[in-house]
Amino acid sequence: MKKTIEIFLTLIILAILLWGGAVWYFKYQTLPQSEIKKPAAVKTPAPKPAPSDETQSSTQPTPTPAPTPAPAASPFSHFSGRFIDETGNPISDAEIRLYAKTDILFISIIKENELETSPTATVITDAEGRFAFDCLEPNTYFVEARRNQSHSLWLLHPLSFAAGKDFTGFDIPMPAGAPLKGAVLDAQSKPIAEADVFLFGDVYARKFFSRIKTDAHGEFQFPDAPRNTNLVLASKKAGYAYTFRTGLRIPAAETSGTIKLHLDEELSIKGAVFAPDGKPAEGAEIFCKFVPDNAEKFPVTLKSVKTLSDGLFEFHNLGAGRAYLSIIGTGEEKILSRIILIEKGKSPETLSLKLEQGRTVSGVVVDEEGTSQTKTRLYYFDITGHVVSAWTDAQGEFTLKGLGEGGIYIKALSADKPEIGKMLSADGRRERIVLKKGASIMGKIFRADNKQPIPLAIFSVRNHGECLTNSRGEFQYHYLSEDKTAYTSANAENLASKYGPILQLKPGSAHYGLDFALSNGGTVSGYVFDEGTNKPIIGAKVFCTIPDIEPVYTDENGHYKLTNMPEVDLMLSASAEGYSTAKEQLAHPKEGEELTKINFYLKKAAQISGVIKTKAGEPVCDAEVGAAWGRFSSLIKDFNNETAKSGSDGQYTLSDIPAEEPISLRAKHDDHAPTFLGPLYLKPGEKRQNVDFIMTEGGSIAGAVMDENGKPLPETEVAANRPTNKHIMSSFVDIASTMETAKFVSADEEGKYEIKHLAPGDYLVLARAKKTAKPQFVYDLKKNIVVVEEETTAGVNFKLKRAAALAGFIRDDTGKGIEGARIAAFQMNFEKPMMQFDSSKNDGAFRIDGLPAGGYMLTAEKRPHPQIMKTNVIAPNENLELIMESGGTIRGIVLDKKTKKPIADYKIIAEYASAGLMPGMGMNIERQNNRSQDVRNDTGTFEITGLKSGKYNLKVRAASYASGQKSGIKVESNKTVEGIVIDMDVGIAIKGRVVRALDKSPVSGASVRVAGGEPNMFGMDMDIFDFRPKDSASLSDEQGQFTLENLTGGLKNIEAKKEGFLKGKKSIFVREDVPNEPVEIEMAQGGTVSGRVILKSSGEPLSDAEITFAGQGLIPDMVPFLAANVKSDNEGRFSFKNVPAGKQTLKVSHKSASPAMVENIEVNEGGELDVGDIALTAGGSIAGVVLDLGGKPISGAFIVANASTGIFHNATNEQGEYSINELAPQTYTVSAMLSHDMFFWGQTGNVQQQQALVEEGKVTELNFTISPGYNLSGRITQNNKPYTDATLNYSLNDPLQPMQNTGNIRANSDGRYIVKEIQPGLYNINVMRGQQRPGQIPIPVFTGSVEVRNDTVYDIEIPTASIEGRVIDFQTGEPIAGASLSIIRSTDAQTLEEVVRTGRFGLFGDSSDSDGRYLLEDVQDGDLTVFCQHEKYTYERHSMSITAGEKITNVDFLLKPGLALSGKGVMKMGGAPIARLFINMRDAGGAMIYNSFVPMASDGQFTITGLKEGDYTLNAYPQNAAPLYNTRCAIKAGTSNNVLLEFSQGGTLIANVVGDDDKPVAKAKVDIIDSTGKTLELPATFDNMMAYNSLAFTDEKGRLERKNIPAGSYAVRVQAFNYKDETVDARIEEGEQTLSAIKLSR
Repeated sequence: MKKTIEIFLTLIILAILLWGGAVWYFKYQTLPQSEIKKPAAVKTPAPKPAPSDETQSSTQPTPTPAPTPAPAASPFSHFSGRFIDETGNPISDAEIRLYAKTDILFISIIKENELETSPTATVITDAEGRFAFDCLEPNTYFVEARRNQSHSLWLLHPLSFAAGKDFTGFDIPMPAGAPLKGAVLDAQSKPIAEADVFLFGDVYARKFFSRIKTDAHGEFQFPDAPRNTNLVLASKKAGYAYTFRTGLRIPAAETSGTIKLHLDEELSIKGAVFAPDGKPAEGAEIFCKFVPDNAEKFPVTLKSVKTLSDGLFEFHNLGAGRAYLSIIGTGEEKILSRIILIEKGKSPETLSLKLEQGRTVSGVVVDEEGTSQTKTRLYYFDITGHVVSAWTDAQGEFTLKGLGEGGIYIKALSADKPEIGKMLSADGRRERIVLKKGASIMGKIFRADNKQPIPLAIFSVRNHGECLTNSRGEFQYHYLSEDKTAYTSANAENLASKYGPILQLKPGSAHYGLDFALSNGGTVSGYVFDEGTNKPIIGAKVFCTIPDIEPVYTDENGHYKLTNMPEVDLMLSASAEGYSTAKEQLAHPKEGEELTKINFYLKKAAQISGVIKTKAGEPVCDAEVGAAWGRFSSLIKDFNNETAKSGSDGQYTLSDIPAEEPISLRAKHDDHAPTFLGPLYLKPGEKRQNVDFIMTEGGSIAGAVMDENGKPLPETEVAANRPTNKHIMSSFVDIASTMETAKFVSADEEGKYEIKHLAPGDYLVLARAKKTAKPQFVYDLKKNIVVVEEETTAGVNFKLKRAAALAGFIRDDTGKGIEGARIAAFQMNFEKPMMQFDSSKNDGAFRIDGLPAGGYMLTAEKRPHPQIMKTNVIAPNENLELIMESGGTIRGIVLDKKTKKPIADYKIIAEYASAGLMPGMGMNIERQNNRSQDVRNDTGTFEITGLKSGKYNLKVRAASYASGQKSGIKVESNKTVEGIVIDMDVGIAIKGRVVRALDKSPVSGASVRVAGGEPNMFGMDMDIFDFRPKDSASLSDEQGQFTLENLTGGLKNIEAKKEGFLKGKKSIFVREDVPNEPVEIEMAQGGTVSGRVILKSSGEPLSDAEITFAGQGLIPDMVPFLAANVKSDNEGRFSFKNVPAGKQTLKVSHKSASPAMVENIEVNEGGELDVGDIALTAGGSIAGVVLDLGGKPISGAFIVANASTGIFHNATNEQGEYSINELAPQTYTVSAMLSHDMFFWGQTGNVQQQQALVEEGKVTELNFTISPGYNLSGRITQNNKPYTDATLNYSLNDPLQPMQNTGNIRANSDGRYIVKEIQPGLYNINVMRGQQRPGQIPIPVFTGSVEVRNDTVYDIEIPTASIEGRVIDFQTGEPIAGASLSIIRSTDAQTLEEVVRTGRFGLFGDSSDSDGRYLLEDVQDGDLTVFCQHEKYTYERHSMSITAGEKITNVDFLLKPGLALSGKGVMKMGGAPIARLFINMRDAGGAMIYNSFVPMASDGQFTITGLKEGDYTLNAYPQNAAPLYNTRCAIKAGTSNNVLLEFSQGGTLIANVVGDDDKPVAKAKVDIIDSTGKTLELPATFDNMMAYNSLAFTDEKGRLERKNIPAGSYAVRVQAFNYKDETVDARIEEGEQTLSAIKLSR
């Protein structure tokens, strides 16, 4: 159990770390053009194409044939077509220009340098509008059609041309236009003559651009502005700023009115550039991209300038917005990037920019044969979006100059090969980039109804790009990079998108005849209303997640209609000016179907305004105010949801703020400390004024960074960050956040640093080596560094330790090095987590530097290989050899069960079943070895590659079918499993209704689906981690009715979700043989709980306190941002909506006070409850010192304080001192341990525990002396050979010292292990297999015990006995796949105490394969029972005795269809349903056949399946109520088996234990024994295990309180070290407290 919990917690931590890590990517936006110049092409008249080029295809399209190769293939291509207007008339004497993608990379519209690269080729259209390009070199080209010098049309998607692949008959239509006229005026409305005016916009698949000048009256007219599209108008002139007008639209058959553009006076940026030596840098080139505030999507690329002899430069024509500068020196200086904010009406102050010395990376580009690749462009974007590039020379060599520190991601683009991206290492090593051949796709796009070809349709390949069709509907797409799952699709104007097959693109592969028939699709319509008034919103925008579906706008009735919708799952959103955006998940509309009444109710957005000023009342100009909100804002606040700048008067305004959400604000300025406000709660439409900030100078942190010998480290940097909270997980989040987002300051030559302008409070300060080629030192951090206003916290010094490295080679199973594998090293240290990465080089070499010495988990990923994971990897080690197996393959077909025809479109997932947790825990611990695939082909076949050796379950989801599956498929590396057939049935439909719990009225718009997650033994809803294909989903209509289709039979957890409601749940058993009854799902809205949080000592309100509800299970406890919570506002008030009805416990915490619990809050459905003031105390502290037996301080010991309010921690400093502050007054179990590595990799040590009573305002001193202890070591073997990759679990077998000296250790490759420094005693030993045989999970393969009285050697021989057989359907004789087989022994832990003390519990050991076979290996000798279970069948068991080495065969199980027990759990008084219930169930023979939380419906109903006829005894443990013990129920076939569980509150036992000296006895064990002599046990849930000490042992005051004990007479037995056992009688009454005073004798 303990190992299981550790694995699970580790997965959560890994998820958080990976989620918090930075993932860098680059967006293709409108960016500056290449700086590379090439000679201009010569204009030539276009030759007239052959007549066949213009011939339209017939009504019946023919499949695109594979071209017959010519005897001597041409190295060139021919491209021809026509340039026509909207009516098809030719446009003559126009320029058709081609620009090679290698030259310009992307399209940029407003560019003062015009096109820095001349066109690759240009021709002139003839009188019939024809054009032709002969002898085109292979490349990808952007196409521009220039009607004249001021009017042009670009194709949005480039066309690719391969050698010998001509592309003819390509028509370029000019969109329909209408006159657009206007005038350009100055601020005084005077006309401006000779002003440049730009007009541009996107028309389907094209980009329109026109440029003219105003006349003497400042007037202009565009004769052919496109209709029915959004246009952008821009203007500028010397002395004036660029001005934009967006959102212009000319309706069909109309002309526009006169548009006036008012130009403001220009602003400018001036500055000076200095060389690294401080001298003016003459000749430095500066690039500027200007992004205006009112047109952020339309940046302007200004003409670059070069600095003068004095280093000066300037840019003009600027207005309010942002300017992105890139400064490139004349030598090898690092490219300097700056983002300049420009306030309206005010030019920025003169800039002073100093260049730093950069670094150079060089290398070579080759193809797969090693041939040098010339004319290849290597480029990357700096932070401003500027392109930095270089070309390869004749030998394929390249050099990139001016690079900064750290790695950098570049792309290599060749004319005739796919673009490739690569992360260049930071160590300056020579790079080798290999370009592979590209794949090609050719096909046709035509209408489904009349088979007519569709010109200018778009063919797309996801993650690759798009191309366009010619007049015959043909497309060709070349130079596609390797992709095993290339998703294809086609779309055209006014037609629904169509998804094509998922192709496997291999280097050099060709895919011909890929045809698409497009149709009109489905329709979605509805209304958009104001939520407050229910009035329709006119002009609201409704849009879809699919990018090629144009948004629509609501009419005067608030109605919208989206047409041409494809048959896919859609997410619709609605937005309107002044409102917050709303989203709605929809099932996909079918062809010709209209989904109506998909309505949206928008909340009015709020607004916040105020003034930012200093303490003296002076306004602060140019301060940035940011707002944060959303689900994760309580964990990491990203104040970029909405931002604004303060003006010269300090005023700011934040618009578009969501209502009824906690809004946190931050103001920051370079010369002031950041200031925080909030959270604020605003009503819809509210305009909150006077939200003012007072900014101060703040305080500073200063110190020095040195090595271990005291030598200054100038090449280091330091940052300070505010911690998120005191939670056990906070270090992971805080450190990741600091590493990625905090502003670092550099240490000087003496290693000194100072961080200025910090707001008062506690800080985490982190020091690290700068990102150089090879980090020589490990980062370090200091916590609880207090900053005081206008003071410097000095002496925050660091001594960085020398770093270790993990290095070696990663190879495939043939010994070949693997390039590009991502290697990660993790060290799950709670205080200083470590996570470093590297990518393997061409020969498979990798190196991870900057690591502290110690144990690591090492992972490696490189598709298609299965991921590998190694633990107990000790750094330093530079001779690692990692072998990635090639993986196995599964091939098969998915068929319609009735027709046996292939299914062409489905999703399949291969779920790794060879390692995991028992059913009920709901999570597979090796999800990284799962493989999913979307399949779209006419044959219905699939091929899943790269599978790790083991056993897999295949699961399939397809539209209009029930989910199908095939279980127990054995896979071996380098082998293929053929012939897998998965039959899909249309499934079962169930109908139902969603109603309000309060009055049974219908709930419309609720999303109803079958939940994917499983109930589990920890009581967690694991659906958030479930990535399997989901079952049917539906929306409830206005009567609350819904239909779920395509379901399989069996137990289903149905859930309904809607904003403003609690999740409604219902567990049902879907019958396959008879019609299913309608389902009614109740959705409660709960009540509203409000109150105020204050500080007890002063009565002052506490803002930003976090309020949540306790007892939500492991996930919210360990990962707090997943729990529902609210924050108190500036007045300390909070309001928590949708609180479940019933008795609740409120948990209130604050970063500067101790947490508090408010228990037994009675919440009524629909009610409002004000709990009044909740007073938080300043809290107390636990502090002390940790010493060894010699009295020397122990640095880095991990101290954990555990109580009902949470888990808190810290580590000792160099003097062995520690303190844990701001703790709530109560008793804590405090543990001190030498290691706090999550996996205890060979660093385990003696764990000491004590109880500590914390009192308000006091420091509880608690010192620890940790003895070195003894070492337990040995070798794990099987048949005298090392038993590799085994995990040894050890636990001290002492009922009076639970959960001490417990841990896990991994054996090395020789089978050896060592557990260091544990205290003497008897230890329980369990050995788990690390790498499982297909189908197995980590059950103990050895259990034993060893007495440790000194350094002890304990060798372990793993048994070789085995049990095998088959699982068969009793009625049909067919094999049963997916049945769970487990071994149960009498020594397995049954009670909570035994689980805590021994770590032994039954786990499923194998699952039957598709042939029903199973194999249990490495079985230890002795008496045992093999237990077989399947959810649809009755359980069975066979008992036997096995001897060492024995192989027992033919242990077969004949399973009959199972029966179900339906139950309901309610409170006896009032009938309130039980929300959370754990049940263990035994059959008449006493065997445990169920032991887990049950899935509960909102009305308290539950179902347990897989039972057979007989008598059962059931124990039920509800949350916050007394358990029911020994409830008997009989299960019979042919009848409905029901049980009603009525619970009472129970009473409370308070035991006060003293010794014969009348002093309290702490850590006394208290057992409560009923009248039959049985101890009242609790289930081994995670909550109970974490609270075990407080449930079973007295605290420092000798007190134990145990709640929810059933009323009755009991014996209370007390045991304590050095005392005689004592037993007293106690009577527990319902709803009352029973005090029991117990005196012990020594």
